Amino acid sequence: MTPTNWPDPAREGYPLFSGNNGKHTLIDKNTGHEINAEWNSADDEWLMPDSWLSAKNTAKHFAYLRCDTVELTRAQIAEMLAAERERCAVALDRLKNKESEMYGVGLMTARAEITIRAFASGAEAIRNLGAAP
Repeated sequence: MTPTNWPDPAREGYPLFSGNNGKHTLIDKNTGHEINAEWNSADDEWLMPDSWLSAKNTAKHFAYLRCDTVELTRAQIAEMLAAERERCAVALDRLKNKESEMYGVGLMTARAEITIRAFASGAEAIRNLGAAP
């Protein structure tokens, strides 16, 4: 999740699987109270207990807590896991690259080489986890 807790940082105000209608729980940023809301995918809006808000306005006032009704298929779960694994592997790749950049040619220590290999090995292991059963 993002710092404001929306599932996709590029689409704040949109729930997980925004193409599906469903019930979700949001958190009011001012009070911290949980709010039950329904996502209306046809209009990209949130139906609140006493009002409705566009996705953009919802992101300003609420944080996302959870999806309460959308049921995921095996394919959707596998897709989510694969995307999460790739994000983890990319993070290790970045660490490996930063570690490599800190040393000039011929200046790398044995400890740095071990660290770089560990990052590369970790990224490869994460990528090789495969699809969810």
